Amino acid sequence: MLSRQRGTTLLEALIALFVVAFGLLAMAGLQIRTLSETRNSAARNTAAQMASDLLDRMLLNVELFATAEPAAFYVTNWDTMPNAPVDCQTRPCTSSELAQFDLWQWKRAVAQLLPEGDAMVFRSATDTNQYGVLFRWRRLTARQESTASAAMQTLFAAADEVKDGLGQSGAGQAGVSCPADYICHLSFLRP
Repeated sequence: MLSRQRGTTLLEALIALFVVAFGLLAMAGLQIRTLSETRNSAARNTAAQMASDLLDRMLLNVELFATAEPAAFYVTNWDTMPNAPVDCQTRPCTSSELAQFDLWQWKRAVAQLLPEGDAMVFRSATDTNQYGVLFRWRRLTARQESTASAAMQTLFAAADEVKDGLGQSGAGQAGVSCPADYICHLSFLRP
């Protein structure tokens, strides 16, 4: 009877080792996914802070917003870095020079703080006192979306979708959209 049970302990150990290895691989995958989502969440937080920073800069430029048409000074597009302006930290500036200096500093900070980050600032088509700020950064991903099910791909897309102030898909303005392979964050400012 003893001879028939030879090797069963070895087989049980191999099965246990396989189960443990599978569990460890699953935990490693979960850890990688969590790290990726934590990075994306941190980038969204940074974008929200940068929107607040731009609003503060706008509010401090009181003279510019007292003029009839201040909009053009803070409006910018993707991949557009304002020219190196007059340094308003070393000498007094006019309100338009201060706006250019603020935008130059702010866009440099966005590029440094977000992975391949950039931002566009546009004036709302429906409210002349409101600005939209659309941030973009390179998608930080550890998931294999190409092999995910259609339902999972829909969830990934919905999580990264940009919605306007009314909850509609998009930025609420023609020509303002999130480029492919980027994650975007939309904020509205009212200086």
